[in-house]
Amino acid sequence: LTPKLPPQRDQSGTDWCYAFAAADLVSFRIGVNVSPVEIALRFNLLSGNSSASNGGFIDTAIRLNDNKFCPTDGKEFEGIGSIMVGVTKNRLTHLEKLKQETDGELCGEYGYFNSFFRNIQLADFIKIIRQSTDQELLKGLRELNCTNKIMPPAPLKIINYVYPDTDQEGKNFTEEVLKSITSGRPVGIGLNMSPFLIDSSGYYGHALVASGFEKDPESGDCKVILKNSWGTSCKNIKSPMECNNGLLKIKFNELEGMHINTTEIE
Repeated sequence: LTPKLPPQRDQSGTDWCYAFAAADLVSFRIGVNVSPVEIALRFNLLSGNSSASNGGFIDTAIRLNDNKFCPTDGKEFEGIGSIMVGVTKNRLTHLEKLKQETDGELCGEYGYFNSFFRNIQLADFIKIIRQSTDQELLKGLRELNCTNKIMPPAPLKIINYVYPDTDQEGKNFTEEVLKSITSGRPVGIGLNMSPFLIDSSGYYGHALVASGFEKDPESGDCKVILKNSWGTSCKNIKSPMECNNGLLKIKFNELEGMHINTTEIE
């Protein structure tokens, strides 16, 4: 299913992997490339978090968008480094500092904010900074940025499971994911990536999309193909996880027994 998903995206200096996975699932389902940034900002706005939230859940992010999604050209964060993306994301929660800047300084800020809000004009950006309260800023920027939201022809039905067997239905992770992909549904995966990263310890929650599977030519074991949201980078990925241009592969049996959340759109 990978070719039917949007091209590789890069969450850059954000903690919004869940929103990128959610955007991939929605894009696949409705046939329009939708914005992961818009999904993340709405999630944080409606769940009472700041835009600098440490993350979220794929299924919750889809539900909170109320079946209204913003189309995208897929170029979020293009042209600026991940450190600057992270800095800009945090500035969304410091309106009073922005208000103290001159119009000339805000013009410089606009270049970075434009990586999040690609459709907002400079004059509108300065105006909303000057006039907004903390509570109004994020909402106002989102409304200006996306005036042509699209709605699926019918409400999206979300299926969510937690493995292993916490739902007491006896479902097997490998069997269920294979069944879904074979029937034409990609699967959002939330898991601890620490065992597969070179420089990570403890818990590193991450969201990806299971978009295919293949047989290992040597062992005959089945591998799941995972679409990541770190662009085409393979930096920091270690065995037994394989990586090729940002697309990950791992044997299903390496994931069995791990605590994993799955999300699908029926």
